[in-house]
Amino acid sequence: MMKRTARPNLLIIDDDPVFRRLMGVMFTQEGYSVATADSAESAFKLLSSHSFQVAVVDYKLPDLNGIEFLERIKHTYPDMMRILITAHTSEDVLLEAINRGEVYRYINKPVHTGLLRSTVEQALALHQLTISRSLMVKEMDERNRELTLKNEELKAYNALISEMKIQQDRILASLPDPYLLTRSDRRIVRCNPAAANLLGYKRPELVGRIVGELFEDPAEFEKRLAESSSTRSNAFEINMRRKEGELLAVKVFLSIFRSHIKSDINNLTIAVLAQKLPRRPFEKVDDPLYKEASKSLADKPPEEIQNIFDSMVAAVKDLTERWKEAMDIFDHYLEDEGIPPSEAKAIRKATDEVTNSVQTLLQTVILD
Repeated sequence: MMKRTARPNLLIIDDDPVFRRLMGVMFTQEGYSVATADSAESAFKLLSSHSFQVAVVDYKLPDLNGIEFLERIKHTYPDMMRILITAHTSEDVLLEAINRGEVYRYINKPVHTGLLRSTVEQALALHQLTISRSLMVKEMDERNRELTLKNEELKAYNALISEMKIQQDRILASLPDPYLLTRSDRRIVRCNPAAANLLGYKRPELVGRIVGELFEDPAEFEKRLAESSSTRSNAFEINMRRKEGELLAVKVFLSIFRSHIKSDINNLTIAVLAQKLPRRPFEKVDDPLYKEASKSLADKPPEEIQNIFDSMVAAVKDLTERWKEAMDIFDHYLEDEGIPPSEAKAIRKATDEVTNSVQTLLQTVILD
């Protein structure tokens, strides 16, 4: 016997009161909620106020025959399973029952109660499968509608993203300074023409490359990046390498985007803005000092040139320290001489500007 979660409703329509009473008792004991009617008119009244899963209808009724009754209710109650009981065995009656009444089964009289019980049970099982299928189809239709809406939203979102990328590319292309944008794996996803020109690449050659490879020392770049991330300082000076191998002293400005999931240095998305540091005035090609220095170094071996450069760096560093000491002595002098605070402040401002200019010049010498 099929397991049920609720008492199914069964309608029995027959003009024989003894048959109605016997079937009512039997199916009530089987767990059904049974309603009976002795005519089509009585059955219509019950159907207007109750919902039935299965209807058992006798062919011979006092007001309509069973086929006419079933034909009238099949469109109003399409899910209700219809069983016809008849004493007629002619093919014409049976075909009419199937075609007009769309019966699930027909049972010949005299009725065998076991056969009727199993037929009603099977009809109820089919009814439940039909209802379940209808619910599933309805749910699938609803989900398909939701999916369609989501797809439309996704299309609109993708269109918006595409438009934003186009606008971003236009903005990047208009920037005068070299600009690189990377993913969290450090691979470049966008660059502007200024970056390509600075480094001597075509733009497609830069996209997909690891950004650290563009620096003289990739490990030094990662170190500076980590320092900038931890100290929130977003600028540092470093050497980049052009495609043909030439080194460029640049100042790098970073914009760091942290993941919502991870915040370690290996999961950062970064934007690199590189500004080429200016050369010293006396290094211009048309400068006599530059020409003379170039001529004197042209025939020297690389080791000797490196030694000269190391000596220059040491001298510049020493000069920097001496300049700082001179500024400290000057500060004490202002205090000892009793210079009024307002004048001392103006003097210090002027000397600070000179100091900054000297330090910038000396750092440029070292980097270049």
